[in-house]
Amino acid sequence: MEGEGTDPAGIPLEPFTIYLSDPADNIEILSFRAAGGYFYSWGIEEQDKLYVSVSQRPDGDGSYEYEVYVYSFKQEQKTQMKQFMLDNGMIKFQYNGRSYSVKLQQG
Repeated sequence: MEGEGTDPAGIPLEPFTIYLSDPADNIEILSFRAAGGYFYSWGIEEQDKLYVSVSQRPDGDGSYEYEVYVYSFKQEQKTQMKQFMLDNGMIKFQYNGRSYSVKLQQG
């Protein structure tokens, strides 16, 4: 089961995984801020059990800087993606030698 902490005041939030067999054993996937110009989108690739997060933060020139992570539920491993393409609410990237296209939702 996946969850997401929420706080409109901009306090750091953490998407996390809770194992139903042992709810005390949860894993923080990523920490981010939900206010102050920060934007967050996420998606799940069901077949290979990947959680994809896209954080955007204001850059000094009025544009946004993107930070993308892929978390593998199977491997319990987080990887920062340096190469990706955002297109119409989708993110395309390569991970472990495979190409993925994942629909994003606003966090």
